[in-house]
Amino acid sequence: MSTLPIASLLEILDSVATQAQVFQDAIGESDADPGSVAEGAANNVETVFEAIDDDNALGPLVLELQRRQADVTASQLYRTLQGERVQLALDAHYGGTGSLNRALTDANARVHPNLGLVGIQIDAVNRFSPVAVALGAVAVTGSGAGTFTAGDAIDTSEYGNANVELVVTTVIGAAPIVATLTMRRFDGSTTTIGATVPNGSIVGATVAVGTPGTDMFVACMGVTFTGGTNGEGFAVRTTVERAIAL
Repeated sequence: MSTLPIASLLEILDSVATQAQVFQDAIGESDADPGSVAEGAANNVETVFEAIDDDNALGPLVLELQRRQADVTASQLYRTLQGERVQLALDAHYGGTGSLNRALTDANARVHPNLGLVGIQIDAVNRFSPVAVALGAVAVTGSGAGTFTAGDAIDTSEYGNANVELVVTTVIGAAPIVATLTMRRFDGSTTTIGATVPNGSIVGATVAVGTPGTDMFVACMGVTFTGGTNGEGFAVRTTVERAIAL
């Protein structure tokens, strides 16, 4: 029996993850979320306090409205989006308990962590970070000389491997910078990989480290390079794997 292609699976799961965000924006978590249901529920409680000064009359009504205020928040209502049912159906489709995660792992595919909000349990290796992570930076002090400052690493208890790029932080002069990066993967293994920052690169220009989707990492352990000019620099950071949509 044929199964749903991975591209179609990711389209579905990205949509569900986006639905969670739409839901969160509309429902909110507290009155600090403007325009949300949570803000409205908090306003209802405040209105009662302002309109009634008789404690005997106030008590029962306020208690009920406060209970409602606590209940109509996104964190309390996410499961109404039926994520567990989606996971059960996908597990069965791909062959049994846990098979959604196996299908993602086998395909080297990752999904947005919002799926966890609605009850779809995704292993860390199969989730991509929703934000870029600054892995480190290089300050050039001369041709082939400089310092590498380590940054953060992806939290592998939460997310899997990510694509990596070099980001130019100063204008690069006449000499290109040919970098060799020591990178760590999700499984703990390390490798070296090269990337070249062209001469004349402007601030904000980016260079992919390896082949996106194939060469993916969680940390940068060090950088050596040839070329470059004193005062130049570049950063090493992950990229968000993709934007999600309904």
